[in-house]
Amino acid sequence: TSAYWRGAPAPAAPAESEDMEAAEMTSRANIQPLNPAQEASAAVKVRGLCKTFGEVRAVNELSLSFANNQISTLLGHNGAGKTTTISMLTGGLAPTKGEALIDGKDVGSEMAEIRKSLGVCPQFDILWPIMTVHEHMKLYAAFAGIPAEYIEAEIATMIAEVGLAEKMHEPVSSLSGGQKRKLSLSIAFLGNPKVVFLDEPTSGMDPYSRRMSWEVIRKHRAGRAVVLTTHFMDEADLLSDRVAIMSGGSLAAIGSSTFLKNRYGLGYLLTLEKKSESTPGEPVDRLIKAHVQSAVQATHVGTELSYKLPHEESARFADMLEELDEQKAALGVLSYGLSNTTLEEVFLSIAEGAGGVAAAEKSKKQMDAAHRRLDSLNSQRAEKAKPFVTGMTLKVHQFRALMMKRVINFRRDKMGILVQLVAPVLFVIIAMLIGKANFEGETGDYPAVVVDRSLVNDGDFPYGAADGALDLGPYTPPALTSKMLRTNRTLRADLRCFCPTKDQADGVPADQLCQPVEVEEEWKIAPVCEPFFPSTFEEYLLQGQEYRTPCNNEPGACDSLFVNAFDVSTKRFDHVLMGNPTSFFSLTTAMDAANNLVLRAVSGGAGTITVTNQPIPDPPGEEDETPDFVQDLIVSIFFGLGMSILSASFSSFLVAEKMNNAKHLQMVSGVDKVSFWVAAFVADFVTYLVPALSLVIVIAAFNESNYVDNGALGGIFLLLLLFGWASIPLSYLLHFPFRMPMNSLVVQMAIYTVLTLGSTISAVVFDQLDTESAKDIDRVLKWVFRLIPHYAFTRGVYDLSQNNREKGLLDEFPEFADRFDDRGMFHLKVTGYHLIFLFLEGVVFFGLVLFIELNEKVLLTKGVAAPHDADEDEDVAAERTHVAHLAQSGEAADQVVVVNGLAKTYRNNHAAVKPLSFAVGRGQCFGLLGINGAGKTSTFRMLTGEYAPSAGDATVQGRPDATGRTPMHSIVEELDEARRLIGYCPQFDGIQPNMTAREHLRFYATIRGVPHEDIEEMVTALLERMDLTRYADRQAGSYSGGNKRKLSVGIALVGDPPVVLLDEPSTGMDPEARRFMWDVISTTMTNRCVVLTSHSMEECEALCNRIGIMVSGQFRVLGTLQHIKNRFSEGYSLDFNVKPENLAAVQAYIQRTIPGAALLQSDFSHLKYRVGSETRLPNLLRAVEAMSKKSASHQDNLASEAGGLEDTRLVEDYSVTQTTLEQVFIRFAHQYDNTQPNSRPSVEVATRTTVY
Repeated sequence: TSAYWRGAPAPAAPAESEDMEAAEMTSRANIQPLNPAQEASAAVKVRGLCKTFGEVRAVNELSLSFANNQISTLLGHNGAGKTTTISMLTGGLAPTKGEALIDGKDVGSEMAEIRKSLGVCPQFDILWPIMTVHEHMKLYAAFAGIPAEYIEAEIATMIAEVGLAEKMHEPVSSLSGGQKRKLSLSIAFLGNPKVVFLDEPTSGMDPYSRRMSWEVIRKHRAGRAVVLTTHFMDEADLLSDRVAIMSGGSLAAIGSSTFLKNRYGLGYLLTLEKKSESTPGEPVDRLIKAHVQSAVQATHVGTELSYKLPHEESARFADMLEELDEQKAALGVLSYGLSNTTLEEVFLSIAEGAGGVAAAEKSKKQMDAAHRRLDSLNSQRAEKAKPFVTGMTLKVHQFRALMMKRVINFRRDKMGILVQLVAPVLFVIIAMLIGKANFEGETGDYPAVVVDRSLVNDGDFPYGAADGALDLGPYTPPALTSKMLRTNRTLRADLRCFCPTKDQADGVPADQLCQPVEVEEEWKIAPVCEPFFPSTFEEYLLQGQEYRTPCNNEPGACDSLFVNAFDVSTKRFDHVLMGNPTSFFSLTTAMDAANNLVLRAVSGGAGTITVTNQPIPDPPGEEDETPDFVQDLIVSIFFGLGMSILSASFSSFLVAEKMNNAKHLQMVSGVDKVSFWVAAFVADFVTYLVPALSLVIVIAAFNESNYVDNGALGGIFLLLLLFGWASIPLSYLLHFPFRMPMNSLVVQMAIYTVLTLGSTISAVVFDQLDTESAKDIDRVLKWVFRLIPHYAFTRGVYDLSQNNREKGLLDEFPEFADRFDDRGMFHLKVTGYHLIFLFLEGVVFFGLVLFIELNEKVLLTKGVAAPHDADEDEDVAAERTHVAHLAQSGEAADQVVVVNGLAKTYRNNHAAVKPLSFAVGRGQCFGLLGINGAGKTSTFRMLTGEYAPSAGDATVQGRPDATGRTPMHSIVEELDEARRLIGYCPQFDGIQPNMTAREHLRFYATIRGVPHEDIEEMVTALLERMDLTRYADRQAGSYSGGNKRKLSVGIALVGDPPVVLLDEPSTGMDPEARRFMWDVISTTMTNRCVVLTSHSMEECEALCNRIGIMVSGQFRVLGTLQHIKNRFSEGYSLDFNVKPENLAAVQAYIQRTIPGAALLQSDFSHLKYRVGSETRLPNLLRAVEAMSKKSASHQDNLASEAGGLEDTRLVEDYSVTQTTLEQVFIRFAHQYDNTQPNSRPSVEVATRTTVY
């Protein structure tokens, strides 16, 4: 924007003073102000900032400060104004009103100075694909003003910190999305900036990479203010010193994470793990509510039971947990854990507000009603025994749906219409205009022409005389001497002149003729005359270019006159005239010059001969044959170029479907590969008929006889039909290597164009040459080139035109009929061979496409499965034994998915997945976790049939048959049947941008076999359930990222599949949309099983009953969430908000009362500790509660030293949280990273200060 480059004009100053703003901020209960020292030295100060777009106020009177040495996070749902705020603070947008200061400088008038100490990591990576990581860093280091001698050291340090040392000299195009974000993050901290803005810096990273990036951010916060935005609430919680939440363009709340949780939180979550699912929960419920009356049961799924406990009753938690410890065995409780309110719950509470909560409740009721409606629909169908459509009927329904999908996409694809309809017609119109043009020379009477030397170029006109012959000097025309002195219009310096006699020519002595002469400036040449070396005139003529002017440099005559005997008295005029017959009028003008010499000699110079040339008129019908074949060739080539564009376009849609997983999603939904390709071909061929018929109409409208008469128009139509038959499968065959639709279109178009031009021109040229060797080559080329559909079509059009020309000549001159064959349109040498080859090529190319598709599993070599490691975890081993028993018995009971020893090894012997075993029951959600490269994606690809497993199998429980039996279908032996039972949401939305949500759901319902009469009701219910009714009839390409994910999950639920696989279902969603998605997933788990992958540990904790953490292709951890937390617990996290003056007293108290407490963070008024799991949770709660109350508790030894705290409140807020799933995940991911030969260096949290 202009504001970015020139700086924005200063906006209107805020009405209130800065002191008044600060006072107002302090007085608001939802704002935790900075202390006076921090406020005074704040790096970023915003007061009354506003931004208006038209009538919409995106940012409304925003006032806040970001302190030095702190990480501040700006949160808000989509449209809250945070992106606009960041854009104003970084100079991208000019404020409408208000003031913003960065390091004391105004963003409106001093942006150029601010940028010298500003670091920015934009939301979308601004990187160049062909540049390496090192080159990017070096470029931005120069921009940041780092002195040259420090650049390499700074680059090496930053690259090592983000773990990109191994990629230092790799081009950015080879990096993953997460690695690109790391590069952008490292660029932001180059040059030691005072203020750094990070816009979603960890998007696209796995949890371990995110944690590593967090450490980098923490390390660099010293000495600067770091401001970040994120959609990960756990990231904001763990990183931030202060969190600012925006809603509706205004500041809704700001403070530390603990402050916000206590202000807006819903309390604690107590999670218990029972011995078995049959263990009753009522005794536990009575015990908990006996101590905490307002406790509310949150969930009770399988062996896991959870309760919400309010903050207000936290003083009673210790007694409750004490009794729970005493009665665990009697109650059947294996373990329990306590976690605090998440920042996500705080965000949702603030973002929704009072009205928002009511709207959310209303929306939830509507969603629940839609869910019940959907369940009722499925139940009614089951009760009425209305089976899904199967067999040949299903094939017909799928074919019709696939055809309709292509019709919808074609109708709405403007670029496709331009390429497939407009471009070919345009090329054929040009071709027909060329065919109509008259390329023949003028016929009829030509005017008479006076012949003289002006008709030819000014070349040398040498002459010579035999000894004793008459000197011609007195008789030469005056121009002859000057012609001898003027040469061809070239820059050649080796031209020579010839001196014929010892006498003189036209009064010029011979010695002067042989001396170098300066010619006129206009000829632009150096002295050109040199002594003549040949001794005779004949020698001069015979020795060629070495001693003569190279007259063939440009068209013109090179005439020579040799006088042997010239005697007027005896009338002897012997002379030899040598001329260049390749020059028009050359011989005529030469003879005229010689005859004039004779006449002048006889008449004493008085006579002159004038020669006039009168061309003979062309007889009627006589034409030059050469332009005919050239013209036909040009016309046919333009036909071929138009069809090259058309044929290349048929690959684009297929590449797009492959790129966005839409093709695989259709396969998972029950479409077999043969049906897919047959439908694609039929749809494309029908589409192809539209431009083909248009071309025939254009040709007929021009009515050019060569392309219309004698059935030629019908021949062209047949060529068009069979060209489509052959070229469409060829474009399918060539689409496999491509990943981008435009690349496929451009490359194929270039290939077809080169083949069309090269093959057609070379074949026609050899056809015109009249030598035996040329004819032999021509015969070979014709057979070879016919293997190219574009040649067969183009040459067919050319041969039809040539055939019609021959027929025209035979009609005019029937006497020559015996010399030519009267060939019909389908003669083998006209279109016959071309039509045969085109038909066969279509069959062969389509067969190759099916061969590649159907044998994809063979081409992707299975490999040999790697064994599982000997040090297998006990829980993992127990699950493997359990699954093996299920597989052996053949009865899976309530286990809907049974994965038994599933493994994948690729061609390079990389064991992506080692034997993996787990079972998921009905009503359960299983989380598949792991860092990038751990094997999650390969596992999903095997479960959905995209890859064949190297070993093992997985079975899916089918729907009950007539006998009530529920068969298990193998993904190895019964892939098609298994796929029909699986709903799949891919990581990247497999949606068609040109189709609406309603059309998507209708399409997938049809191909899944939902009865026709149920489809519309199911689609309506799903649209309501996914909250997409408002957007149901808008094209999905215009949806936000969140709505696209909703549609993808909705597609996975079509047909009520018993198994749903969700690959990162909430990626890219803001917290509000993500929570909605969680609600949808949790409510759909009742009658099915769900397997999901996610990079959000919070999502897994919210949805999953059991999880498995994959490391190096195998499970390292497996079990329920609470079981894993208890088994791999690292203790508890304690967070305190204290008054700065009480900081030292609180630290001293914790050291005395909580042995082993490790201080992780101390910053002004915030303390964070880690306490080992050996400390009992009830005792820990009593100790921290004592600090937060005026009256300390003395119920056990741990808290007995709190007596000195009577009537003294050292702690304003606190939270106690058990080890999170994220911490367990990071622990195992770090173990994996340390085992790698080139493991990334560990990142210390120590700070570093660089001074240039």
